[in-house]
Amino acid sequence: DGTTWTMESPATQPLTVYGSAAAFEPNLDSVILFGGADGGVDQNTTWSWTESNWEQLFPAQSPPAREGFGMAYDTVLGRMVIFGGQTHEAPLGDTWELLP
Repeated sequence: DGTTWTMESPATQPLTVYGSAAAFEPNLDSVILFGGADGGVDQNTTWSWTESNWEQLFPAQSPPAREGFGMAYDTVLGRMVIFGGQTHEAPLGDTWELLP
């Protein structure tokens, strides 16, 4: 209802990451979490939060590992879009779409 935070204890969880991004994906009816870094190692995993648990997704193609990128759901395209970010080596300027 947007008035109270409730702590969840899911059985499955992504790595504890920083520099990741998450956004709601209505086609999948879930929050999608992508990338980030864990212990200085950039990640390219995709996770879905479906009301009470995290589930790792395995897209056929995935952006390279990164952190600090922008991610949002584009209502015109009907897709999640990722732009830029960085690796421990260099900034990135690529754009990716998650096809539902």
